[in-house]
Amino acid sequence: MERRAQSQDMAGIIAAIDSVSEEIGRLSARLDAHVTESADFREKMTAHAMGEDKLIESFKEAFPGGDPQGHRSYHDLLIKRAERWEKVQQAIIEKSLTALLWGVFVFIGTAVVEAVRQKTGVR
Repeated sequence: MERRAQSQDMAGIIAAIDSVSEEIGRLSARLDAHVTESADFREKMTAHAMGEDKLIESFKEAFPGGDPQGHRSYHDLLIKRAERWEKVQQAIIEKSLTALLWGVFVFIGTAVVEAVRQKTGVR
């Protein structure tokens, strides 16, 4: 009976070893797949980063001297000039209309005074 118990114990141990061995095989396969995926991922990320570098270089080449900040500053300057010129134009229009209205008032006033002088005979 003792041999039988030992035999059953050995069978259980062998079964456990087989089970552990199978699990190690599954884990090893998963690890291999992960390593392969990681290598593919690294390659893809490297290619992506190189593509970004090319895009950044293309972006820089689109600006004079490769200076996007200087380009932006230049546009800011142009915008300020345009805004100033718009204010000058507005002021010219306002002053011109004011002068025109004063001219009309003076003309009408002079015409009224002249009409009154002619009617009254005063020179």
